[in-house]
Amino acid sequence: MPKDENTVSPVLSIPSSTNYWLIRADGGKYYNDFVQHGFIALAHNLVTIEKINALIKGNNSSNIDFRAVYLQSYPKDPRQVSGLRGNQIKNFTQVMSKGDVVLVPSKNSDFFALGVITSDAFDESLEVIQKRKNKYDPTANHSPVCTYLKRRTVLWIKEISKSDLPKGLLWALSAHEALFHITSSDDIYPIDKLFSPLFKKDNVLHLVIGTRQPDDLTMYQWNLLTSLSKETDLNPQDIKLDIQKNSPVTITFLVESYDSVKQIFDVLRPIMDPVIATSGVFETARIVWRLLAGKRGKELGLVEWCQEVYTRHLNNTELKDKIHSTKEKGSLSPEQKELKKIGMHPKSSGTLIEHETDSKKTDLDKLSNKKP
Repeated sequence: MPKDENTVSPVLSIPSSTNYWLIRADGGKYYNDFVQHGFIALAHNLVTIEKINALIKGNNSSNIDFRAVYLQSYPKDPRQVSGLRGNQIKNFTQVMSKGDVVLVPSKNSDFFALGVITSDAFDESLEVIQKRKNKYDPTANHSPVCTYLKRRTVLWIKEISKSDLPKGLLWALSAHEALFHITSSDDIYPIDKLFSPLFKKDNVLHLVIGTRQPDDLTMYQWNLLTSLSKETDLNPQDIKLDIQKNSPVTITFLVESYDSVKQIFDVLRPIMDPVIATSGVFETARIVWRLLAGKRGKELGLVEWCQEVYTRHLNNTELKDKIHSTKEKGSLSPEQKELKKIGMHPKSSGTLIEHETDSKKTDLDKLSNKKP
């Protein structure tokens, strides 16, 4: 029996209460610092977490006027600006929470870091920042040290190139706010797909299949695809298809049970392209492939699932593993050959972020010992 059949892999389960954020790193200036040191931060240092917590404690309520708080520290700023920045501080300190998803664009928005927030808001020590600034050497290609005090720790999982960013999120390239709360389901759904080709949300399982098809499917290909349900025990009415014509075409199967996903996968498997899982590139696709081909593990939330993916990546840094699409060789029917032309495969966007540390153990320790 192939080793994939005995492998237990976790299922990503995304809570419906998850919030999604885009936060800028001063035009990308602090992008590398954010990613390399596992945090996000917000400017306006005169308004500290310590000051906010003291106001909340004094008022015996978290319902404080953040614009007024901002104006007390920056009285010369226009009221319109103070309202915008006060709201950003409120969102960063009070609305954001552990388990929320965050995107950070690099300089010129060439890349986007995708991660999960792992701490409450805190003030970074000025001493820590100064020590890091003292070590800063621009001639050694060091990244500029972020001087913002208000921070949250983040477990970064992937770096998405501009070309991999779903077309529906291209608005982010022109969004100038330092912190933006992403609330539209049309924007959130594509972000969920960036994490994994298979995930569960609102009790629905989503199997995301990429293709090499540059244009829309032909009517014949569409009919063949929809007729695949006949090869399963599933009622066609229980399977939903979401086709994204984003060149290449992406196909998402939506079902309510894990057994349904397995049946769909078993039908697709003989006509799928093999996945080349190399270090840091397709680890999520590899886990999902083994999940579908092997044994299902427990459902994990975003933070725990990202930790699992990264841990497996650390343990497979020299990985070069070709995951075959077929269980055994055999001839394909004319219909299967037609669908095979589409070039289907579990879709995995971006690359796993490499953390610059001295050892694998250091990285693993960081995953389990985060700053509170």
